Amino acid sequence: MPICRSWMAVGRWSPRTTRWRATPSLWLIAVLAVAQGVAAAADAERMVKDQARAACDALVRGDLEKFIGWTHPKLVQAMGGREQLLAILKDGQRDLARQGIQLVSASIQPPVELARGGSQRFAVVPYDLEMTVPDGRVLSRTWLLGVSADDGQTWTFVDGGNLNRDSVRRLFPEFPAGLAIPMKRPARVEKNGS
Repeated sequence: MPICRSWMAVGRWSPRTTRWRATPSLWLIAVLAVAQGVAAAADAERMVKDQARAACDALVRGDLEKFIGWTHPKLVQAMGGREQLLAILKDGQRDLARQGIQLVSASIQPPVELARGGSQRFAVVPYDLEMTVPDGRVLSRTWLLGVSADDGQTWTFVDGGNLNRDSVRRLFPEFPAGLAIPMKRPARVEKNGS
């Protein structure tokens, strides 16, 4: 019993069972700690979904300046800087329009996977992209790689459609090994009148 006296503030020793029993206050502290961790994870997931949705919406609307604002700085730099990336995206927009292709929607899909890697948080955010083409529409499931340096409060993104684990690790050496990279899926084409 003397060993357990220091625990008396949060528990009690039971001579009948010869073991220490936690009082409700200790259980409440444990439950609150777990609940706080769950709430923080849910908050990070909500933040990454909301910000990924904003990035996708900017792309679909053609607001390329805003879209670049959601793009991870490493990618912006790799593309030659903000102005060069803007020129590339505008050229891409014009090429799509010449071909009769229009982005219609991009919707975030579950599950969003989150993990910590070094000092950053990473997220794999699946989304469905819908485009109209001259003879129908194209539906594609792809994903964004989200990166946060402030524990999930703000996120920037890299389109994951052409990434594999090696290319992700080259861009982000701290990328966690346990975070799965989605497999590439073929787009589904729906012809008009079918």
